[in-house]
Amino acid sequence: MRSPTSWASWMAARPQAKVMVLTSDRDVAHAVEAARAGVAAWVAKEQGAADFEAALRGVIKGESWFPPHMLGEILRELRADAGRAGQPDSLGVLSKREREVLLAMMDGKPGGQIATDLTISADTVRTHIRNIFAKLDVHSRLEAVRVARMAGLRAPVQFA
Repeated sequence: MRSPTSWASWMAARPQAKVMVLTSDRDVAHAVEAARAGVAAWVAKEQGAADFEAALRGVIKGESWFPPHMLGEILRELRADAGRAGQPDSLGVLSKREREVLLAMMDGKPGGQIATDLTISADTVRTHIRNIFAKLDVHSRLEAVRVARMAGLRAPVQFA
């Protein structure tokens, strides 16, 4: 089983992934960490096939599922995280271009691709990333993406 601390980095590298954990782990703290990382469902192995199928179908539709006895603690922790994130828009310190760079980072794009997509130089991208780190008080791309997700930043849906 993937450790809760590694879920955040694994999922940050795969932002479109929908992850459902099938586990015998009953530790609420692990379920909280999984929810923080973006895991969509936490299903106990001892649950029946019908419950597993219902959770899986829900995840496919964009829903989440956590055991009812864990849900209260998970929601309390996530609300506390939101409170710790500061003002409603903790990303308000970022410029429009820095937000665009951060969105590209959330999509897992490397600096060169961000530069090409935004028609700016790679040096300018590096400058924006340094500014993002300083303004959000983070030290890595993963931390910046985590802060952005906690603040509710989502990439706009694009249709082909």
